[in-house]
Amino acid sequence: MPTCSEAYGEGWVGTYPNCTYNPQGQTIRNMRINPDQYSKSVKDPFTGTVDSLGYGEELAGSTHEDDWQKFFDPYDPKEAEMLESAWDLKGKQLGETWGLKREELGAGAGAGYGQVREAGSKGYKKSGMAFSGTISEMERKKRGEVTGGYKRALGLGQTAYDQSMEAGKLQLESGIFGLEKDWEKDQRATLNMLLGSGIWPEDPTVSSTYWDERGEDEGTSATEAMENEARKSSCEARGGTWHQNRCDMSYHDE
Repeated sequence: MPTCSEAYGEGWVGTYPNCTYNPQGQTIRNMRINPDQYSKSVKDPFTGTVDSLGYGEELAGSTHEDDWQKFFDPYDPKEAEMLESAWDLKGKQLGETWGLKREELGAGAGAGYGQVREAGSKGYKKSGMAFSGTISEMERKKRGEVTGGYKRALGLGQTAYDQSMEAGKLQLESGIFGLEKDWEKDQRATLNMLLGSGIWPEDPTVSSTYWDERGEDEGTSATEAMENEARKSSCEARGGTWHQNRCDMSYHDE
């Protein structure tokens, strides 16, 4: 008795005649996927909320310790939803195409069996015998060839369909993961800009409404200039007006 690979070719496995097509190393499901590609996990699912960024710890002690969330944007799922809609349509089309192909293969096998029967009937009539072992054996062999061809084509088609579906799902997951990582990068860039914008409290002895001029004459050092720039950024971030090296919060306080 031949093996499945001997009967149907490379990639066929199992005990003849119960064979299935499963080429090793070919299907997407057998590929090694880096778990870092996926954004979702049981321990830390992606939510896309501002609070999920966890920046409160990094901004603790700053002037925006209690309201840091207002500088960041929640994740917008619209692009991900568009990707999902596109994949739903493509997956449906793949399924419909494979369904039609299966029907075509079945019809082809049926026609092949019909041709074998017809050839057998002609052989019996030509020989004038109601039964001929030779003709019967040839007919059995031809039916086996039709069956084998049908199974091979069906297996190849099923494998191609499964691979397309798995590849599409992987592409969708990768695309959504990329959108999520881009959002996280954008929020991190905002955080970095905020951290360098003078949001740390000044000396408590300095007035909360006005900062004394530190002097920016020719003798001003680079350090003092940087401090003045930080004060200006902090002033504007709090809604004040920077004027003549002072932060005027009078309008804000009203």
